[in-house]
Amino acid sequence: MKSACLLAMLAVLAAVAVAFVPRATARERAAARVATVDAAVMSRLMGAIEAKRDETWRWQRVMHRPRTPYSSSARRIRNLAYRKWVVRLWH
Repeated sequence: MKSACLLAMLAVLAAVAVAFVPRATARERAAARVATVDAAVMSRLMGAIEAKRDETWRWQRVMHRPRTPYSSSARRIRNLAYRKWVVRLWH
Protein backbone atom coordinates (compact mmCIF):
# COMPACT_ATOMS: atom_id res chain seq x y z
CA MET A 1 0.00 0.00 0.00
CA LYS A 2 2.80 2.40 0.93
CA SER A 3 4.73 1.68 -2.24
CA ALA A 4 1.62 2.21 -4.42
CA CYS A 5 0.96 5.55 -2.73
CA LEU A 6 4.61 6.52 -3.12
CA LEU A 7 4.56 5.60 -6.81
CA ALA A 8 1.40 7.63 -7.33
CA MET A 9 2.98 10.65 -5.64
CA LEU A 10 6.12 10.31 -7.77
CA ALA A 11 3.99 10.11 -10.91
CA VAL A 12 2.13 13.28 -9.92
CA LEU A 13 5.38 15.10 -9.14
CA ALA A 14 6.87 14.01 -12.46
CA ALA A 15 3.78 15.24 -14.32
CA VAL A 16 3.94 18.58 -12.53
CA ALA A 17 7.65 18.93 -13.31
CA VAL A 18 7.06 18.20 -17.00
CA ALA A 19 4.19 20.70 -17.07
CA PHE A 20 6.43 23.51 -15.84
CA VAL A 21 9.37 22.90 -18.21
CA PRO A 22 7.72 24.47 -21.30
CA ARG A 23 6.69 27.50 -19.25
CA ALA A 24 10.28 28.06 -18.14
CA THR A 25 11.52 28.02 -21.73
CA ALA A 26 8.64 30.28 -22.78
CA ARG A 27 9.65 32.74 -20.06
CA GLU A 28 13.25 32.62 -21.27
CA ARG A 29 12.12 33.30 -24.84
CA ALA A 30 9.96 36.20 -23.66
CA ALA A 31 12.90 37.64 -21.71
CA ALA A 32 15.11 37.34 -24.79
CA ARG A 33 12.48 39.16 -26.89
CA VAL A 34 12.29 41.94 -24.30
CA ALA A 35 16.09 42.22 -24.27
CA THR A 36 16.10 42.49 -28.07
CA VAL A 37 13.39 45.15 -28.01
CA ASP A 38 15.22 47.04 -25.26
CA ALA A 39 18.45 46.94 -27.28
CA ALA A 40 16.62 48.31 -30.32
CA VAL A 41 14.98 51.08 -28.26
CA MET A 42 18.30 51.96 -26.63
CA SER A 43 19.98 52.14 -30.02
CA ARG A 44 17.19 54.29 -31.45
CA LEU A 45 17.41 56.65 -28.48
CA MET A 46 21.17 56.94 -28.92
CA GLY A 47 20.59 57.92 -32.54
CA ALA A 48 18.02 60.51 -31.47
CA ILE A 49 20.45 61.93 -28.90
CA GLU A 50 23.18 62.29 -31.50
CA ALA A 51 20.79 63.86 -34.04
CA LYS A 52 19.45 66.41 -31.54
CA ARG A 53 22.97 67.16 -30.30
CA ASP A 54 24.21 67.74 -33.84
CA GLU A 55 21.23 69.98 -34.61
CA THR A 56 21.85 72.01 -31.45
CA TRP A 57 25.53 72.38 -32.30
CA ARG A 58 24.69 73.45 -35.85
CA TRP A 59 22.41 76.22 -34.60
CA GLN A 60 24.99 77.28 -32.06
CA ARG A 61 27.57 77.52 -34.86
CA VAL A 62 25.12 79.56 -36.99
CA MET A 63 24.50 81.93 -34.07
CA HIS A 64 28.23 82.15 -33.25
CA ARG A 65 27.67 80.66 -29.80
CA PRO A 66 29.99 78.28 -27.96
CA ARG A 67 29.13 74.64 -28.39
CA THR A 68 27.33 72.94 -25.48
CA PRO A 69 29.71 70.41 -23.92
CA TYR A 70 28.89 66.74 -24.35
CA SER A 71 30.44 64.02 -22.20
CA SER A 72 28.99 60.94 -23.98
CA SER A 73 27.46 59.79 -20.71
CA ALA A 74 24.38 58.49 -22.51
CA ARG A 75 26.54 56.04 -24.46
CA ARG A 76 28.15 54.74 -21.25
CA ILE A 77 25.00 54.62 -19.11
CA ARG A 78 22.62 51.97 -20.39
CA ASN A 79 19.48 53.16 -18.66
CA LEU A 80 16.32 53.73 -20.68
CA ALA A 81 14.96 56.54 -18.50
CA TYR A 82 18.31 58.34 -18.54
CA ARG A 83 18.58 58.20 -22.32
CA LYS A 84 15.02 59.50 -22.70
CA TRP A 85 15.94 62.37 -20.38
CA VAL A 86 19.05 63.18 -22.44
CA VAL A 87 16.97 63.25 -25.65
CA ARG A 88 14.56 65.73 -24.02
CA LEU A 89 17.52 67.75 -22.76
CA TRP A 90 19.00 68.16 -26.24
CA HIS A 91 15.57 68.82 -27.74
